[in-house]
Amino acid sequence: MKNLITCRLVGQLIAAAAIGAIVGFVVYTISRVTGRNLYIILGAIAAAAALLVLQRYWRTAQLSEVKITVPQVAELTFVVNDDARQVAWKL
Repeated sequence: MKNLITCRLVGQLIAAAAIGAIVGFVVYTISRVTGRNLYIILGAIAAAAALLVLQRYWRTAQLSEVKITVPQVAELTFVVNDDARQVAWKL
């Protein structure tokens, strides 16, 4: 049992070192790039980061209620549920 844990730890250390070496190589290669290629690489990285942020935001932020107030006339509250979402998508 102890040998299995030791082998697993050694395997994880080797995998971590390999991943670190690959990441270091990629960072070094990108840092040596100049001109148009650098803008392409940085644009792709920025777009990927923006996509990740937007996906996380869209998962956590969901509309559940809309309140419309017309001063001195009325106040309307619309509750958004699954039925309303399905109708909206069909429209």
